[in-house]
Amino acid sequence: MFKNVGFRILAGLVLLAAIAGVAFFAFNAGIMRGVIPPLVAAS
Repeated sequence: MFKNVGFRILAGLVLLAAIAGVAFFAFNAGIMRGVIPPLVAAS
């Protein structure tokens, strides 16, 4: 029973880490796409 609970906690942490990673990369991609064109146009 304890092993099953530990596995569920570990799976939850892995899932949260995956979601956070995807959100982080998507956020960075959005920032880069929003910031780089004005800088290129200014130069």
